[in-house]
Amino acid sequence: MSEETKENFEISISDIPEDNITIITTQDKYKHIIEKVVADYDPRNSAYSTYLNEISGNPPQITPKLLDSLALNAQSTLNNIMQINSIVRKQVNKNDIIGKVEEIISANTNTDYRISYKECIEENDVDKLKESKQIISDFNDEINLKSLIRNATSTAHMEGNYICYCRNVNGRYIVNWYPLGLVEVSDYDVNGEPVILINMKILLDKIKKLYFMRS
Repeated sequence: MSEETKENFEISISDIPEDNITIITTQDKYKHIIEKVVADYDPRNSAYSTYLNEISGNPPQITPKLLDSLALNAQSTLNNIMQINSIVRKQVNKNDIIGKVEEIISANTNTDYRISYKECIEENDVDKLKESKQIISDFNDEINLKSLIRNATSTAHMEGNYICYCRNVNGRYIVNWYPLGLVEVSDYDVNGEPVILINMKILLDKIKKLYFMRS
């Protein structure tokens, strides 16, 4: 007695004129899906992020009167700070001495770091400590901590601040830097930490602009 063999596919015939009949099998359909998944596979499991550059127009003409005006309550006026930062960036690019100072600071920033842990006596605590150390080490590698230290130090020296946000993307962590104008420091804090305000309109406009440029 022979056993009936079942074919692992179906046939769909489109409802169009006979000369243009298209035959599609589920086998071909799944093959196409698998090929696409393999082509899109990222073995590094990277977390991608949009680069948000500084928000600034043309730096103003530097005069003693302008500098006096910008220096007045500069820390409490966002527009003044942005103009000052714009002038600083221009001088870094234009002036050899100022630019070299910034380059030396960036190149010689100490990115070494050390994490201290409490001493454990119990065997269970030792195992938990080893697991915790590995989790922290993986996290530091994901956010590229040494590069973050260098960028934060250089930017904070040049602009007086470095505002960033750590977010989780598909199980991986990434730290994004947000320039002034897109964000600003509010007049209040929570548990001693300043609250940062994000201008959602500017953020969406920049993301859309970058998306359309790449698409």
